[in-house]
Amino acid sequence: MKRVLIISLAWYPFESGAESSPRTITEHLGDEYQFDVITYRFKKEWSKVESLTQPHKTALCNGQSCVYRVGGVNKYDWMIRAFFKAMFLHRKNAYSLVWPIMAAYAGGVAYWFKRAYPQVPLLLTLQEGDPLEHIMRRVGFTRPFFCDLFRRADAVQAISNYLADLAKQLGFLGLPVVVPNGVDIEKFKARNSKHETNHKDQDLKNKNGDSASLQTTDYKLKTEKEIVLINTSRLVYKNAHDIVIRALVHLPEQVIYENVSQQGDLRDELLALAKREGVAHRVFLEPALSLDDIPAWLATGDIFVRPSRSEGLGTSFLEAMAAGLPVVATPVGGIPDFLADGVTGLFAKVDDPESVADCVKRLIADEQLRERLRENARRMVRERYTWDVVAIKMRALLSSILA
Repeated sequence: MKRVLIISLAWYPFESGAESSPRTITEHLGDEYQFDVITYRFKKEWSKVESLTQPHKTALCNGQSCVYRVGGVNKYDWMIRAFFKAMFLHRKNAYSLVWPIMAAYAGGVAYWFKRAYPQVPLLLTLQEGDPLEHIMRRVGFTRPFFCDLFRRADAVQAISNYLADLAKQLGFLGLPVVVPNGVDIEKFKARNSKHETNHKDQDLKNKNGDSASLQTTDYKLKTEKEIVLINTSRLVYKNAHDIVIRALVHLPEQVIYENVSQQGDLRDELLALAKREGVAHRVFLEPALSLDDIPAWLATGDIFVRPSRSEGLGTSFLEAMAAGLPVVATPVGGIPDFLADGVTGLFAKVDDPESVADCVKRLIADEQLRERLRENARRMVRERYTWDVVAIKMRALLSSILA
């Protein structure tokens, strides 16, 4: 059985969609390949070595897939230590492939590994959601090595057409293969009474006190007290939480905004903005939930709203679609791969609170539109973004590299 060395800055239990995707791939292809993982040991209480297939179980890793957590003073120190760990493991295990997840940190480790062992194929996975300018600032003086990584890569897997084009801009000489992140359809089935059949007429009152009668089938807005705009994204500039907060000014009083996030440093700034805009009582920025709790969280919302400034793909959008939520997004990055305006969601203009508000108002007022978007989006996710579909594509890619 061929062995693959995955290098990823983050891994379970500290992971986002970017890292959960390759972990799920290892679960689907574990009978065909043996995967080892080098990752950052973010917490000292975490085991240095544990089983890949049975998290939290310490393993000797004799002939089985393992996660190796490497410490470091910071991420750059980790890169150096992870490189030497990769060298040690390769001498022991003779890997058939090195597979870095994202180009910046893990890619840096894999770059020097490739320099040391040019005969070992390198598969670079691009999951980056930040704009190119931000990525270039982060790599700083290492930019020549960063671009050389793309020239030396034997294959690039991008999660969107946007990132595939980015790989070519950065110097990849081949043809990037687009394999998106997947969604566990069963996990994200609607679990809330709001998504059960309901034929009761409801009244929505707008800010001026006018009312509009809506008859809902299968999907009803939570109009008795509030309408929830829901999100699951880091509190960082690219995710445009500030735009949603400003959009609330243009929406009825019962429309609120809720977000859960495990990362980001803009919470205080965003809450201060909500206070200045007079909507602090309608903004709820909650701490992180486990990935297993996200489906139940989404089921408490009415409309998924994230007017991103940049996005590698946007797995959270796909999860919201699988959960049966109508989606408001922006046509940036990889989002147009799955969101067609008026078909599987609504596009708002970038950095435009009123445009976001207009999309939300349309969804509140038009039950047929909501239902059409929901059904189209769920069908699209089932056809193109299940893990079974993604695993087939990744199996074909790995086979072509290792043939």
